[in-house]
Amino acid sequence: MESWNGSDSLTVSGIHMKQILAIAVLLVAASLFAFGQAERTQTKQSKDKIGDAEQELINLAKRWNEAFLNKDVATLKSIMAEDIVIIYGDGSRATRAEDIASIGKSEQIESSVPDDFQVQVYGDVAVMMSRLTVKGIRHGKKFNAQFRYLDVYRKRDGRWQCVITQNTRIDKVE
Repeated sequence: MESWNGSDSLTVSGIHMKQILAIAVLLVAASLFAFGQAERTQTKQSKDKIGDAEQELINLAKRWNEAFLNKDVATLKSIMAEDIVIIYGDGSRATRAEDIASIGKSEQIESSVPDDFQVQVYGDVAVMMSRLTVKGIRHGKKFNAQFRYLDVYRKRDGRWQCVITQNTRIDKVE
């Protein structure tokens, strides 16, 4: 269907090759633009999902702190996995049952403030580092301390649970 019309351009069914080339370039450019927009939207949605998961975990850590202060055993059991590994600052370990049973035994917490959250989400596993500033009475004496927590969470049955927690004293307990 090519024809030579005597000019410098080739036509296909009455359309000049330059027009076909221009249309092809526009189609490719439009496709690339649409693909780029879709990719940016997908990346933004992925970041939003990660952001949502991070915020959910930070909120969960804050709820854990409140539940500890209020001795809310039901909430503690929902946040701490049954098979959680707990490692205290002195290197000792405890089970969930042991940790919950020890609440308030040798200390009374006056304030406990978690902050400085850093969260990395890897699918259904997340690692969170945070700081906890605590004031209270331990063995009859007032104390102030800061701890760095490293918690590993796993999403089970649609909800996050802590499976490993370890704390390290940041400064000397006063």
